[in-house]
Amino acid sequence: MGRAIRSISAVACAALLGACAGRSLHMPRLPRIGESFLPPVVPYASLSDTTTMSGRLWYRARGTAYDLYVQSPAVIPEVDERLQETTRQFARHFGGAPRVAVLVFETPADPTREFDFTPFRATHTQVLAFVRGRKGARGGTVGIDDGLMRARFAELFLAAYADSVLAARTGRWDATSGGHAVDRLPHWFAEAVISRVAGPETVEPGVRFLRANRPHLVPLQRLFAASRLAAPAWCEMADRKLPSLSFGAPRAGGAAGADPPALLAAESTVFGEFLVDRYGPTFLQAVADALLEGLPTERVFAALPGVPEDRTALERSWSEWLAAAAVDR
Repeated sequence: MGRAIRSISAVACAALLGACAGRSLHMPRLPRIGESFLPPVVPYASLSDTTTMSGRLWYRARGTAYDLYVQSPAVIPEVDERLQETTRQFARHFGGAPRVAVLVFETPADPTREFDFTPFRATHTQVLAFVRGRKGARGGTVGIDDGLMRARFAELFLAAYADSVLAARTGRWDATSGGHAVDRLPHWFAEAVISRVAGPETVEPGVRFLRANRPHLVPLQRLFAASRLAAPAWCEMADRKLPSLSFGAPRAGGAAGADPPALLAAESTVFGEFLVDRYGPTFLQAVADALLEGLPTERVFAALPGVPEDRTALERSWSEWLAAAAVDR
């Protein structure tokens, strides 16, 4: 199973690192709320050239929204396919994001120690680095967990979009001060976007999961205030079919049938589906832009047209939608 790393100013973390955001301040046209972006027809990225970075030879494939750098060209088709799908799904809700970069290292490698990310930081380019697992490299597969890869791609695009929005408003890239705009987005929203973009097919299992754990659903006020969790995104949990994700009835005595991170992740993802179903796919962009202004979630919803201003009314609408969705599915 591969490892994922993102570049962050001059600080390296052991797991997933932050990054500088996109290289362009050009923002897509903002549609009316409810209007759907029409994702462009995205051709497969083509292998265009080779380059040397930090003493390593890289094969580069360029997509419409990303540059993919690999040390083994054999992994390009599968990784590129995942990037293409992420680009399409993200464009459906946000229209696009600044160009990003993805690097796939051959094992053994320690990107945080062995690679110089300065050129990417200089152009404010978000970078995501993977290290292929040993078994994958030996067996001719990508060697990166598919659920992890898709989730990190979605997070990469969301981070690039968030940083570029803040840079356009303030003229300053958050990463230069050690912070990242994506960290300003509450947990529920980041989870909703990442899982929906990375694995839209996991929304339906999320509905079934919430139905099985309905007595333990988190009220919206608590959901909106939930802190970031050191846990996989819902799309990763559903993809791995973890033992704790039983779709059966909750255990007797009121104990939840799943751990809180799974419940929060599933509820955030399905609440995102509720918003898209009620207000259109580009509503997520409108919410993101308002949240990045520093407004709390409830004030954001109160300010957007068509959304109940009263939290009780919103909670009732959400509950009714979820009950109907559970029956339909």
